[in-house]
Amino acid sequence: MPEIVTHPPKCERRLGRAPPQPKICESETGVGPPVRPVVWPAPRTPTHTSALVFRASGGVDEQQQKLCLVCLSEERNATIVHGETGHIACCLTCARILKFRKMKCPVCRLKIDTVIQHFWGDGIDSCDMYYQ
Repeated sequence: MPEIVTHPPKCERRLGRAPPQPKICESETGVGPPVRPVVWPAPRTPTHTSALVFRASGGVDEQQQKLCLVCLSEERNATIVHGETGHIACCLTCARILKFRKMKCPVCRLKIDTVIQHFWGDGIDSCDMYYQ
C-alpha cells in the first residue's frame, strides 16, 4: 500500500494544495483496527481583537521600544543606512561597532553602508553643543 505523506496545513497552503481530509485507512499489516492519519490543528493567528487587547494592556513598554536592539541600555539615536533605506535600531556606539566589524543590519541583515547620528528636535537646538 503506498504511503500517504501529509504536511501541516500551513505547509500545504505554501505548496498551493488544500490539506487532505482525514480518512479512515487500513493499518499497514491489514490486521488490527483502522488507523486515522494525523490531523494538524489549524494555525493560530492573532485576531484584531487580541492585538487591540495587547496594545491596551501596555504590551511593550514605550521606553523599551526606544532602546537599542543590541545593548538594550541606550536610546536609539542612529540610523543604519543600506542603499537608499535605513533602520533606526541602535545607539550610535553599537551602530558604529556593527559597521566597524563589517556586521549586517540587525533588522534586515543587509550590508551596512554608513551610520548616521540623530538629533531629535525637542524645541531646543541640540546640535549647538556639538558645534561650539
